[in-house]
Amino acid sequence: MHCFMGNLTNPELWARIRDYRFLTLQDGSSFHDYVRKKTGWDRRVTAVAINEYLRFAYLCLASGRGAIPSPVIDAVWHLHLTLTEDYWDHFCPEVLGRKLHHIPSPLRHHDNPRYLETLALYEQEFGVAAPGDYWPAKRERRQEILFWAAIASCVVAAVATGLEVFFGFAVVLFIAYVIALGPRSKLHQSGGGGCGGCGGD
Repeated sequence: MHCFMGNLTNPELWARIRDYRFLTLQDGSSFHDYVRKKTGWDRRVTAVAINEYLRFAYLCLASGRGAIPSPVIDAVWHLHLTLTEDYWDHFCPEVLGRKLHHIPSPLRHHDNPRYLETLALYEQEFGVAAPGDYWPAKRERRQEILFWAAIASCVVAAVATGLEVFFGFAVVLFIAYVIALGPRSKLHQSGGGGCGGCGGD
């Protein structure tokens, strides 16, 4: 599971980060359980998101300029930061060897040129492109544009012809879209404002 063909500049650091075991919460649940409860993601999505967060932590230290997370990775990072004992007393000093601060940004990740630098560094270090579902490289997806174009076409046709069937078709398309993208759209939800970059001391 942890094997890959990469070109890590600091394999010892990655090994420590990759093998880190988050502290068990007071109620006996794991960090994985905590993230699932707070985000509503399923088990697979949560596991991948946490692994990508760990890769982001590595990139923060591997880059001389820091790194910018995607909204998904930023969400996991925020949750880890709320577990202050685990983050500040164990993860930072014992694994990273330094403090890793969350620095808020007014820019959304897509608008921050350093986000693209982070994606390039990811591929350089890990030997594969960052997975798009967790690290989206573009603001809009082609299928979403096509979907909204189809909805608009239905509405225009309904207005032009007076046929209510086109309105009905538009509603059916929208419902089908929401159902099909339910888990994925939830994965890409993010709060307003930008993602925080990382910095240390």
